[in-house]
Amino acid sequence: MYYGAKKLKFNFAICVALASIYMTSFSIYGFMYSTSWRALAVAFVPLLIGPMKAFYSGDWTLREMLFLGVIIGIIAQAQIISAALVLPILIPFFVIGLIKTQSKWRALGRLLMGILLALVLSLNVIMPYLELLKGSHLLPPTNMPLINGVTNAVVPFTDHSGPLSLPIISLFFYGALAALLLFWRTLSGFTRTLTIMAAVYLVLGTNLVPWSIIGLQWPALESYLQLPRRFIITGLSFLFLSDMLVVQELRLNGVFH
Repeated sequence: MYYGAKKLKFNFAICVALASIYMTSFSIYGFMYSTSWRALAVAFVPLLIGPMKAFYSGDWTLREMLFLGVIIGIIAQAQIISAALVLPILIPFFVIGLIKTQSKWRALGRLLMGILLALVLSLNVIMPYLELLKGSHLLPPTNMPLINGVTNAVVPFTDHSGPLSLPIISLFFYGALAALLLFWRTLSGFTRTLTIMAAVYLVLGTNLVPWSIIGLQWPALESYLQLPRRFIITGLSFLFLSDMLVVQELRLNGVFH
């Protein structure tokens, strides 16, 4: 998170503050209580902010695409589902950047090299997983009702067993929505895109989405996604970063001091 904040050119104090908030969020502290590999995976998610900026600007250098491949490979080493969940958040930045870039085929070729690098780095976890899917009937994935795996981060205090970090997450969420509504024209396109995607991920992990109906229509999700709160856990770092990016841009534009 500290590295991701530095990529957005925040000062030292803000970088440390964001890193501290992220470390104490329920995305990360699961590692301290249960040595959760999910927490280890999402610890590396903020590193994607650099490739996301490169995507959006249309500056698809080979270095950034290979760096993207390395980060996806590292996340997959810790948990495949986290790597799969984080990929959709890159799509809008990819589409916008592809429209902007002048050398589209060259850019796509560099991206393909990054994808191949990610696949090569992940073969040691992907191949055994595919082998298990084909022939193992000893330990099938646990089937869990999706609605039981939500976390109400939009309306905190409704569940007394929820983590204490939920009110802070809720504050960041509503701050992001308020900024989008009030200062849409003032904010840069990158900030708007990052904020929208972070807010979407936060909502996807709550009961605002009809997960009970989705589970009936696509029962495979109850075995593989299992916990919709994984969307919140995966996208939380981008919510923190986008909120601070909003504040920085509003200050630079003289909206407030």
